[in-house]
Amino acid sequence: MEKTSKTIRKLLLAILQQAELWDKTCESCGSYVSSLANLAEQMACCERVDLEDNPINRSFPDIKRKLLQKLSLNANVVLQQVQNSLDTLSECRRRARFAADAAKRTMQSVPIHDATSACADKPSLSEIVLWMLGLSQTISTQLAEKTLLYTNISLLPFAEDKSQTAHQNLQAFCEAWENHRPLKSDCDAILAHCSFFLNTTT
Repeated sequence: MEKTSKTIRKLLLAILQQAELWDKTCESCGSYVSSLANLAEQMACCERVDLEDNPINRSFPDIKRKLLQKLSLNANVVLQQVQNSLDTLSECRRRARFAADAAKRTMQSVPIHDATSACADKPSLSEIVLWMLGLSQTISTQLAEKTLLYTNISLLPFAEDKSQTAHQNLQAFCEAWENHRPLKSDCDAILAHCSFFLNTTT
């Protein structure tokens, strides 16, 4: 059991490290998401403006289309930065899943009594692995939603007849990103139960 405990401890630390990197990446991407939300609002305002009989439209033909195109180009610059963050999050997901799956495989050869044995200051190994699997699933779910909404954003090549859909997809992406809760609370809950396990297993 000592060897198994060491393995689980190593894998638990690995997934907690990936969760920390996940939160830092999401936080650092917050300014880009805010920029996208602002651009989406500008695009929505531009869509609502009717310049058909406005004198400015006679002085500056196609001004609405040109403005929407500029906003679209600006959004694509920001989206590239978001893509870089998504690449990092994808790697976090891969490593977190590897750690959780490895922990699950490790427990398959452990007798049920040993796997479920717990005491006042240390949860059972099976509980720890379940927490790891839960954390991994949360990461996978959030990444899947972020990636799907990101994929729905199609700004280039710019098409005026699709600009309304474009800013709606931008808004949906930004709202989902902001609604995803950080993983810190999950990690803190795990650490609260596993601090003795982490500090005593060498």
